Amino acid sequence: MLKHKTKGAIVFFIMALLCFLSVSCGSTASFVNVEPIELLDSDMSVYFSIPVHSNFDFSKKLISSFVDKSDGVSENDIEKIVKRIDFLYAGIDADSKKVQMSAYGNFPAKLSSLVLTEKKGWKKHKYNSHIYREHSLSGFDLSFINSKIACLSSGSDMIERQLSLYDNAILGNNSSENIPIELSDSDITFYVPNASSVIDSIFAFPVTINGIKSISGNLAKTLENESFELKLNLNLSNPKMTKAVSGLLHLAMFTSGMPAQIDSDSQNGVIAISRIIVSWDSIIEISKSAK
Repeated sequence: MLKHKTKGAIVFFIMALLCFLSVSCGSTASFVNVEPIELLDSDMSVYFSIPVHSNFDFSKKLISSFVDKSDGVSENDIEKIVKRIDFLYAGIDADSKKVQMSAYGNFPAKLSSLVLTEKKGWKKHKYNSHIYREHSLSGFDLSFINSKIACLSSGSDMIERQLSLYDNAILGNNSSENIPIELSDSDITFYVPNASSVIDSIFAFPVTINGIKSISGNLAKTLENESFELKLNLNLSNPKMTKAVSGLLHLAMFTSGMPAQIDSDSQNGVIAISRIIVSWDSIIEISKSAK
């Protein structure tokens, strides 16, 4: 199940960072400016971007929800980790159960040889000029590319693609396909390239809604305690369907008792849904129950 893969990815990323924190030093290696989101595969089911410092308390709660006490990670450990990360990006493929993550922050990458050892279950691999390590139990691969960028994935072929994308980027030959997710310094943003595969799980409506090509949106902090305002942009495969789909959404919202504002752009085939308030707990529950 994908939720086990996702949990494993987060837990082993946390455990590796804890090792680094225990022996970290103040020096920072030079690095080339590469956007970490460019290091994700372009064929994932859903992408997320989390500006961690702007959503500090939510990020702590999200990470805590994936960690059991048996993992040996305390709340204090999680807070130390979250302080190290500026931005976290993830790509998840529900069909193939692939998970990829990339992070931008402050990582003492040169210490990986000291703390990610074979005795601790990490097997060293070399790819081009890079080093990555595979965890023997989880099968996840982790690479601290430099002092600012870390990558994790659920398979050696995937981590090697991430490293290749990095090499191409620093040479000015960016071979990755653009992931049209709107990045923000304050809001959590997401993008679903193939909405037909997830639309039923997003909208638990008694009405079947077809014709939605992709979904983008964001979660913005509200004045209410531990909640977000969810905003969605539904991109239709045919702009001529805008009025019909909008009508179905109004009906679905009404029958489900979900208050929301729906605005339509018939020329571009985009339907915007806003003013949906969701709790942190509901977002975390959805992320943990992904299959």
